[in-house]
Amino acid sequence: MSKSSPQKGVLVVPEFGITKILRGYDDFEDVYQGQGIDNNVIWLSDRKDGKDPQAALAFKKLQAEVDANGGVIPPLGLTSNDTGVNPWLQRGLPVPLGASIVMYLPYAQGYSVSGEAFFNLPLKYIVAWRNRSVSAQGLNRQPYHQAFDGLGQTDDGRLNALTATGAGTHIFSGAATARRVIQAFWEPLRYAQAEPPLTGGPAIEDVWELTFRTAPDVAQTPLPPLFPYLKTLTPAPNPTLGALGQGSLKNNNTFPFYVPVSTKVKGDELLIGVTLDTSNISPGAGFNFDAGAYILSLAFGRAGYITGDPSIATPLVPNRQLGVYVTTGSNP
Repeated sequence: MSKSSPQKGVLVVPEFGITKILRGYDDFEDVYQGQGIDNNVIWLSDRKDGKDPQAALAFKKLQAEVDANGGVIPPLGLTSNDTGVNPWLQRGLPVPLGASIVMYLPYAQGYSVSGEAFFNLPLKYIVAWRNRSVSAQGLNRQPYHQAFDGLGQTDDGRLNALTATGAGTHIFSGAATARRVIQAFWEPLRYAQAEPPLTGGPAIEDVWELTFRTAPDVAQTPLPPLFPYLKTLTPAPNPTLGALGQGSLKNNNTFPFYVPVSTKVKGDELLIGVTLDTSNISPGAGFNFDAGAYILSLAFGRAGYITGDPSIATPLVPNRQLGVYVTTGSNP
């Protein structure tokens, strides 16, 4: 409905767009399995490869160069990436700056087992934003607010090589090291300090990066409605459980699976990452998508790590209707 023709009897008609579903890139479980939970976040997007479109183009060019060189990186480095974009730049969801946004976060938790001790691990969501420049609009038809499109600090890929292979040598050279400035920034929390005395200095407001943590106490989970059971020859002695939602968890519809969080859009792109909150266990635990981290794979991936032999095992069936739901309003 347009703003010029409000619905009769409605004072305010908020206009929101179609909901997007953000998930992990295809088979992220193969990459994250066994990696430490403490320092790693699974970033979500609306693309199956999880990459910014320009990054996907850069990666394709670099991979073709590696293939043409017999499957090895030349000693002087790869040169074919002329996009000015990191080939592993995470995809951001284009959003209208300044608009209202509602993020529906899966309300669940994983777990960790240490000896006979069992620990619930709530899901932890990190929200960030990015601004883009005119080149993103020209190539990807994305919104942008940076009038400048200049180059920033170069990147020769030595950090990527170090983390991937253990050898911190450069893998890019020439034009492939150029990087246009694409700033990312956190969702903030402004925390006011105590009121200063009348004779004191100015008031201080600390700014923190904000993380959302869901389901810290499973005992607070809402209970479902009760309904009469089917009429059968042998009447059931008790009522049956109704549903508050459906389709999220197998054979279980007894509680809402999502919690909405609303804020204002603070950039041209939205970034959302998810991991497990390990603050109440000893450091060092790794992702296991067939056990404690299964909920992450269920909600954002292929519903497990081990695919198994299809002839003897049940194939993993991802539920692509699950993920973080994002709905944005119109630009005010």
